[in-house]
Amino acid sequence: MGLIVSLLVHVLVSRLRPSDPAELERVTELCHAARARTTPPATTGARAGTPEPVTGPF
Repeated sequence: MGLIVSLLVHVLVSRLRPSDPAELERVTELCHAARARTTPPATTGARAGTPEPVTGPF
């Protein structure tokens, strides 16, 4: 029962709260990286801007 209530609250809040454009852009980049089978570009640090191929089975 708790899982159903949690799901309903999550869906309700997701519908009522406006989406943050920066978060939408981050998720879009993650999806593109997943489709390209590369890691998403780092925003800070030594690896910034250097995507690498994914070597794991998933």
